[in-house]
Amino acid sequence: MKRKGPPVGFGEIRARGVLVWVRAGFSSLFDGAGSLRPAGAGGTAGTVVAYRGRAEMVRVPLGPAAGSCALVRHYRRGGLFQRLLKDGYLGKGRFFREVSVTEEARVRGVPTVEVLAVRAQRVLPWVYRADLVTREIQGARDLQAYLASRSGGEKAWDRPERVRVVSQVAGLVRRMHDAGLLHADLNLKNVLLRGTGQDLECFVIDLDKARILPGPVGHRGRMKNLLRLHRSLEKLGFAGGTVTLRDVIRFARVYSRGDRTLMRSIRNRIRKPPLSLRMHRFFWRLTGGRA
Repeated sequence: MKRKGPPVGFGEIRARGVLVWVRAGFSSLFDGAGSLRPAGAGGTAGTVVAYRGRAEMVRVPLGPAAGSCALVRHYRRGGLFQRLLKDGYLGKGRFFREVSVTEEARVRGVPTVEVLAVRAQRVLPWVYRADLVTREIQGARDLQAYLASRSGGEKAWDRPERVRVVSQVAGLVRRMHDAGLLHADLNLKNVLLRGTGQDLECFVIDLDKARILPGPVGHRGRMKNLLRLHRSLEKLGFAGGTVTLRDVIRFARVYSRGDRTLMRSIRNRIRKPPLSLRMHRFFWRLTGGRA
């Protein structure tokens, strides 16, 4: 997806070595030099919260009119490049592409975060640091935290709740794929749940490196995403215990929506996992799940 300039509803702030895209109505988050105001738009200093991902986030009040808070996420690298560049990235396209993808996903009906701003600052020639500002989805917790609260086997959560959660998550992933959103890292930390019972809602987050396709995601992309989600279940120790084989089959049925070919493909992946998953299992045993 290519776009010159910010998405509809966003403006730009340009200063020396700084570029900001900010949603209309939230320019007060920044000063004239394009720096984030420590007190945000609400006039109260932000607080550091251990939210999710590689690093802590800062919660910033948006003021009485907005009635909520923003979360400021500083982009940080993982892996080998973390030692070389720390929080520096070559080029700034990645940060702004995440905003464009997230906005397009929202337009296509995918439940995800509302981006309020993204700020990139040049620190060296071609090297940038950045922050992403989103509206907090209040009362939500990620799927990993939710399953951890239900650990203890099949009897740790009742059947109606189990059916609702599995069905909602399957519906979210199917909706995402039908809308043409291919997530680059679909795992338990990137699915949020909010509410209970009939009011349960699901969101997909962290669309860094995700892609928006012209049409629905193809069969290969769907299988890759579903396998990545199942791999996350196994790595974190929920598969076969908190999440049973019956739950996985229920997920596949809801996701497939009567498509027998799709259902057969998912079942085959469960019964005969590909070499990549078998290799991951081997390294998890060696490293205690840290690989």
